[in-house]
Amino acid sequence: MGEPLERFPHTKDLIDLIKQTLAIFLPKSSRLPPEQEFNKLLSKRRLIPNRLVELALTLIDNGKPQLASCAVERLRSEFPPLAYAYFSAPILMCLGKSEQIDALFEEAAKSKGGRENIDPQIRACWAMYISSTDPEKAICLSKEVLDASPSNSTAVVTHLGLLSLLDPTASLGFFKEHRSMIKNPGALCFAGLASLRLGLLPEAEEYLRVSALFGHDPQPKAYFAEALYRLNRPAEALLVCREATVWVEQYSESMLIDFGIRRQNPMHYGYIDKKYFREPLNNSEL
Repeated sequence: MGEPLERFPHTKDLIDLIKQTLAIFLPKSSRLPPEQEFNKLLSKRRLIPNRLVELALTLIDNGKPQLASCAVERLRSEFPPLAYAYFSAPILMCLGKSEQIDALFEEAAKSKGGRENIDPQIRACWAMYISSTDPEKAICLSKEVLDASPSNSTAVVTHLGLLSLLDPTASLGFFKEHRSMIKNPGALCFAGLASLRLGLLPEAEEYLRVSALFGHDPQPKAYFAEALYRLNRPAEALLVCREATVWVEQYSESMLIDFGIRRQNPMHYGYIDKKYFREPLNNSEL
């Protein structure tokens, strides 16, 4: 039951968030498959970067990383350093090249005369991207953003998530101090995970139960199941695991379908993602 706590699923959460944030949707009349549309977009004189990134992530999910990497080169030739770093980062992360992301943002900061001249929200993204490869620098960047924008809820949630990677005690203290500014219930997963690591099981159950109610992310449910199991409620834990497993297998982006807009290529968890999610769920079931 200890295994899920050793593998904080921060990177996958970030990738999903980027896919949702950068998504640009095709007109209903378009029927091009992702690879064909990707190649057509690459050849256009005027690039649509958001759509190119989404298609590149789709190609990586479909087992075509080499083709997807062409998007990085096209972005390099099309945009100045900061925009290039911003748009390339999610592709590089999915390609397993996270170490390159920091170098790109540093180059962009140099072109701007220092990272203090970069928009705080972009610096927060920078911190999140490098959290798995350089957590100490990520915390430093996040603290800079928080100092510059102390009332920004995104800066608060970013710092909370990064703290939970390194210091669960500090993470809980920060959460309690800034709880009134946290509007996204999904961010409660960070407080729940910190509580779980510290053995504060009733608090962990409370935070993770709320976090698991919103969205279709199986990760909070995996930790919620662990909290229930450690509270000697194995039947409930098993039920939560089974529900999360269904989400892993059947997940597809439906956010805009709820508003009457149907996506041409809905996002989903690819094979690698499913394998990654199944491990903590299977461990929780044990």
